[in-house]
Amino acid sequence: MQRNSAQRQRWNPGVAAVLSFVIPGLGQIYKRQLLDGFGFLFFYVAGFYFFVVASVFVWMWSVYNAATFDPNQPSVASSKATVLFSGALLLLTAALAYWIP
Repeated sequence: MQRNSAQRQRWNPGVAAVLSFVIPGLGQIYKRQLLDGFGFLFFYVAGFYFFVVASVFVWMWSVYNAATFDPNQPSVASSKATVLFSGALLLLTAALAYWIP
């Protein structure tokens, strides 16, 4: 049984985390989660446009997501929700940055 599960997982969590540490979203792309990877990269770049702190949060979440979420697990259908969470976090911090003097 364990050998079968080892054959399914073709990615290393450490490599995915390091890749996302270097470029947010690259760890997800490495795991073949293209939509998630490009979503994290987009929100990271957009965060610099609005507010740098938002980009730091998206960057840290991207590293965590790349290291922990397994795309082969059916229970991780919430991976898309993590990208949406990053976008919502970006919008919230951008709004706070503009409203707080």
